[in-house]
Amino acid sequence: MSYSTDGAASARRQWLDRLAVAAVAAMVMLIAWAGLNGAPAAPPAMMIAALSTATATPPIDTSLPEIIVPTARPSASPTSTASPTPFVTSTPLATPTPTAPNVAFIVGHRGNDSGAICENNQYDGLYEVTVTSDVAARLEATLLEAGYAVTLLDEFDPRLDGLTADMLLSLHVDSCVDWKGATGYKASRSSDSSIPEIEDRLIACIDEHYPAATGLGYHPTSITQHMTDYHAFRQVAPDTPAAIIELGFLYNDHELLTARQADIVEGLRRSVDCFFGRE
Repeated sequence: MSYSTDGAASARRQWLDRLAVAAVAAMVMLIAWAGLNGAPAAPPAMMIAALSTATATPPIDTSLPEIIVPTARPSASPTSTASPTPFVTSTPLATPTPTAPNVAFIVGHRGNDSGAICENNQYDGLYEVTVTSDVAARLEATLLEAGYAVTLLDEFDPRLDGLTADMLLSLHVDSCVDWKGATGYKASRSSDSSIPEIEDRLIACIDEHYPAATGLGYHPTSITQHMTDYHAFRQVAPDTPAAIIELGFLYNDHELLTARQADIVEGLRRSVDCFFGRE
């Protein structure tokens, strides 16, 4: 029996030794195979687990993406030195203001003489220059308020030489005679005008608006050479539109010339507006 037990134990050891050798051989072969394929050596269980993990289908992420809510633009801190981002705004260009028309008026006879005189009648002591001065002062105020640039000139004002203006009008009053029919106004330009069309338009504006405002009729028969060859026409620049007007007769139109000067100014203002297209 002793022999039999020892024999069985020896056979068992031999079988285990062979099994161990086979296992070692298998491990060596596995390690060699892994080395040939560039994979790190690993025990079979770890290799199988890694292979299972590599071939497994990745899980699907069913979570919603994070929504980032923008915050309000921070206001500049009172102590901040950083300049805020400028906002570009559209600023309309200013509309240019039209240049005010430059109008000049000769105050008939002012600075030279009295002009026509009322004497030996009920209006004794009334002078033409008094009427023209009063009318010119009123007219200047009215036109300045209306946006004109106004220059008042004496009869023989040195500024007349080469004067450049948008319009020149000489204000006069006719004689103080108690004659039937010696009433009305009249206006004239130079008989030798270099710009007749323009000056005719000025006369046409006077003919339209002055009688409408004053009620005076036109008195054409008393237009004289002193009017058509008026000295100022030869003094001003050739391109300055110029005319002369007799506002009425001192005697028969006395009430208009002394008590209704506002009507005279209104007629002249309308005439000027007409000429510049500002009616």
